[in-house]
Amino acid sequence: MTLPRFCWVLCLLGFGSCTESPALREVSRATAEPILLTGVTVVNTHTGDLAPNQSILIKDSRIESITTGPTDPGSPIRTIDATGQFAVPGFMDMHVHVLGEPDLPQSVALMLANGVTGFRQMRGSPEILALKRRDQLPIGNNEPAPVLVPGDLLTPINTRNAEVTRATIQAQFDAGADFIKIGLVSAEMLDVALATAKELGLPAAGHLPAATAPLPAVQAGMLSIEHLGPGLNVLTSCARNETQLRARAPTPPGFLTSPLLSLPYADRLLDLILAQILVNPVMLTSAEEFARMHDIAEDFDEATCRQFAQQLAATHSWQVPTLSRIKKQYYANTPEFTDTPDNRYVRPQQLAITTDMVNKFSEAMTQENLAAMHATYAKDLEVVRVLNDAGVNLLAGSDSGPGNAGFGLHDEFDELSHAGLSALRILQMATLDAATFLNRTDDFGEVAPGRIADLVLLDADPTTDAQHLHRIHAVVRGGFFYSRADLDSLLLGVVSSYGDED
Repeated sequence: MTLPRFCWVLCLLGFGSCTESPALREVSRATAEPILLTGVTVVNTHTGDLAPNQSILIKDSRIESITTGPTDPGSPIRTIDATGQFAVPGFMDMHVHVLGEPDLPQSVALMLANGVTGFRQMRGSPEILALKRRDQLPIGNNEPAPVLVPGDLLTPINTRNAEVTRATIQAQFDAGADFIKIGLVSAEMLDVALATAKELGLPAAGHLPAATAPLPAVQAGMLSIEHLGPGLNVLTSCARNETQLRARAPTPPGFLTSPLLSLPYADRLLDLILAQILVNPVMLTSAEEFARMHDIAEDFDEATCRQFAQQLAATHSWQVPTLSRIKKQYYANTPEFTDTPDNRYVRPQQLAITTDMVNKFSEAMTQENLAAMHATYAKDLEVVRVLNDAGVNLLAGSDSGPGNAGFGLHDEFDELSHAGLSALRILQMATLDAATFLNRTDDFGEVAPGRIADLVLLDADPTTDAQHLHRIHAVVRGGFFYSRADLDSLLLGVVSSYGDED
C-alpha cells in the first residue's frame, strides 16, 4: 500500500523515517474534488452573527460561492449534508515547534484532527529555510501549511557581540526568513537585533530579557512577544513597584555568557542544554526568583495593568500568551497533565523524559514555591483579560511540539476562556486575527467567497461557549474533506505509528 504523500515527501526530504500505519494512511483518502456543503450555519468571525441554511460551494481549493438554501452547482459534485453544523475558518496555531522534528508526520495528523489548518513555526534552521526557498517545505493540499518560518533562534552564540548579531540577522534575511525569532539575548544585543531587523524590514518576535520592559521593546520594533515575556516580564508591568521588582530580575545563567560559547560546535552543545531546560524552565528557578515571583503577584494592581495595557495597545504590537504552556510548567505534577489521555499521542521516549521531569519537579518544589507559581498564574489570567479589554492584539498559540500538536491549541482555548475572554473573541484570535497578523485576510480568517477552503465544521455554536470549539465534526483543508471518521483514524494512526516502543 502506498504511503500518504506527506509521509513520503518527509522521508525524501530527510525529516525522519515514515512507518506505515493504518490511520496515518487515512489522509490519502481525503478528496479535493468539488464539494457542496448544504444546510450549514456560517459563523461571521467579525461580528459573531450566524447565517443558517447556507450552501458552500468549494472548487479548486477555494470557496466559490455561499448561497442561502439549496443551490445547483451546475455539474456532478460531491454533496455533503452539513445540517446542524457550524462552519468556521480553520484554526491557526500561532506558536508551534514541529518543523524539523522526527515526529512531523504525527504532528501533521494531530493538527488536522484538531482543526488546525495553519501554523507559525517558531524556530527554523538553515536547512528548513533552504527548503522554503526552493518551495520544498513538506506541506501540501492536505496538510497544515506553515505560513511564517524564522531562521535559527537568536542565542548568546549568534548574538555574542553587535557585529555577529548583525551578521546573523542579515544571513537569515538573505536565506528567506519570514521573521527573526529572539530567544536568549542580552538587553544590549536585543537593541542591536531590533534595529537590524527594522533596517531590513524583517519582523522580530520572541522573548524579552528578564529586566527589559515590554513597552520599549515593542516601540523599538518587536512585533510580537511570546509567553507574556516569557516568565514574569509582562506581569511585572502590572505591579505597583515595577521599577524595583524589575531591578531584581536575575542575570542569565553563567553558561550563557561563557567564552566557551565562541568555540566551534558550541551551538550544538547549547542546543542540547536548551533541550533539557525547555522540558520545564521553572526547574532552574532560584530561591531569589521564587521570592520575586511571590512579590510580583502580591504587588499586582489592576489600575496599573490597565494603564500599561492601553499604552501597549497603542503600539499595535501583538501578544501570544501561550497560557496553556505556562500552566503546564507551573502545575507540572498535577493530574491534569500527568494523567491526561492525550499522553497516548506522545512518543514513549519523549513521555519518559517528561515523566522524569515531573518526578524531579515534585521532589524539588516546596509548598511555598508551588503557591508562588499558582498565584502568578492566576495573575497571568488577569493580565490577559486586561490586555484584551484594552484592545491589545492577541493571538492563540500553544507552544506545542511533537505529541501535543493540535491538542495544545484546544488547551489554549480553555485557558483563554478561564481568563474571561468570550467564545467569539477566542475564535477570532485563532482565525481572523491570525489572518490579520499574517496580512492574509484575502485568503484566511473568515468563511467567505474567494477564501482558501480551510474550514472546521462544529456540532455546536462556537459563539456561545468556547467548549464548542472542541466539538469538531469535520475539517476541510484546501478543499480536501475529512469526515469525523477520517479524523479519528488519523488519531489512531499516530498511536499505532509508535508500535511497541518503550
